[in-house]
Amino acid sequence: TMSCEYNNTALPPSERFFDADEACADVAIQRLTNFISKRSDTEQPFFLAVGFQAPRLPWSFPASAASHYPADIPLAAHKNSPLPAEGAQLEWFRPTEVDMYSDVRNVTHREPMSAELQLQVRKAYYSTITHVDHQFGRVLDTLDKLGVRDDTAVVLFADHG
Repeated sequence: TMSCEYNNTALPPSERFFDADEACADVAIQRLTNFISKRSDTEQPFFLAVGFQAPRLPWSFPASAASHYPADIPLAAHKNSPLPAEGAQLEWFRPTEVDMYSDVRNVTHREPMSAELQLQVRKAYYSTITHVDHQFGRVLDTLDKLGVRDDTAVVLFADHG
C-alpha cells in the first residue's frame, strides 16, 4: 500500500518495522557524538551529510505521528483538477508513481480520488512529514547537547518543493 502506520513499541525488536529515517538519524547522532567527543582541535571544521528519505513513497510513519492529525483533515478545495484542452497531449499533473500501489488505482482528471482516500493520503503525507521533522530535530538536539550548534552551519534542502 501507499502508506503504512506502524507502532514499533507494541512489537518485540525482531518484528519491528524498519524505519529508514529513524535509522539515518540514529547513525548521524552516533557519528556526531563520536566525532565531537574525540576531536582535539575544536576549531576544526567538520562535515556530515544526513539524507532522509521521507516524504517519498511509500509513506511510513509511527502511530504517534498520525495522532497529531484529526480524521477530518480538509479536502482539496477543487474536486477535479483542470481538464486539459481537447486533444492536448500534456496533462496538468498526472502522478503515475501512485499507480504502483494497490490502494490507489486509476486516479485521473475525470476520476479523482474519493473523499475517503483523500483523507487517508493527506493524513499519511502529513504524518510522514511530522515523523521526518522529528528525526531532523533529534539531530539538531544532538548538536545542542554537544555544544556545537552555534558554530555549525546546517543546510536543509530537498529535491522537490
